[in-house]
Amino acid sequence: MDPLSNIVTNSIAFIEKRIEFKRQAFKDIDELYKSMFEALVDSVVRTRPVIRRYDAMWHLLVTKWGPVPPTTEISDSIPAHGSYEKVGIMKRINYTPLQESYLAFNVLSLRDDMLRKAGDPVITQDAITSDIVCADFLAPTTGCSYETYLDQCLDSNSDEPKNALIVDLVKSTRDLEEKAKEQKEWAQRKVVDTARRLSKNFMELNLLRREACSEKDKMKDEKLHAEKEHMLKLTAMEQYFRKVNFEANFVTDSIRADAEAVKLNGSETERELKESLKREKKWKKKLSDAGKQISNYRSQRDEEKQKGMQMKLELLQANEEAEEAEVNYSFH
Repeated sequence: MDPLSNIVTNSIAFIEKRIEFKRQAFKDIDELYKSMFEALVDSVVRTRPVIRRYDAMWHLLVTKWGPVPPTTEISDSIPAHGSYEKVGIMKRINYTPLQESYLAFNVLSLRDDMLRKAGDPVITQDAITSDIVCADFLAPTTGCSYETYLDQCLDSNSDEPKNALIVDLVKSTRDLEEKAKEQKEWAQRKVVDTARRLSKNFMELNLLRREACSEKDKMKDEKLHAEKEHMLKLTAMEQYFRKVNFEANFVTDSIRADAEAVKLNGSETERELKESLKREKKWKKKLSDAGKQISNYRSQRDEEKQKGMQMKLELLQANEEAEEAEVNYSFH
């Protein structure tokens, strides 16, 4: 996977990350009421898998509550015939007018919480709510838009004084949903743009690194080539020096042999002695010339060594400049 796809995938997964809540004890009666309402919503979602979670919540909030499957509670004052009283859901919850008003005005924040937890059940333990949820509010919510369902609710609850509040809440919910969708799309675009810029910078950095490595390899090749040529020159000069030394030694030995022969052969003429002296002077001159040439070759060898040292220093300086340039670019 390339860096761009990896960044986009991780960013979208982080944006769409859902929060899981652990089951804890209820702190007060309001938290119990909220948990009961979430259990109702979970029951609606399990019964109708096609319906969305916040649609189920709105359905529960705007539906007129009818009679529900009763539960038996023992009253403090039991009649003489021993019968039991059937208590509905609203009597069991026993909302006060203040609590009903509080629930109505805070429904938007509750909707946002349910949107954040959409698809993740809040109650991990299966809540048995078949005796609470009735067929009245599980009726036709699937495949029904907010406007159609709201018209149905307003027609069936035309005398309710809270219809205007419900309409405002529905409109506010739709507006908030559109805003959330726009913000999510904007965040995704920003993530994609950032990933593209990062990928482009990463590619430029790799290109600069490759160029620096190629330049470094080129300088190494040039250095190796120069050192090879220098070594070849030094080898050729050493071979020449050995040859000259061998010839000089041979000439010296010949002169010494001639001198010894002249001394031993007293019968040789003075002319031969002069010729041998001339030959000796001639060879001495050649030796002096050879010595001068040797000194010249040595000076040339010293110059070649100095040039080699200078090339090494230049190569080290070029390597340091390349490393500094790479470090400066990585900081920027």
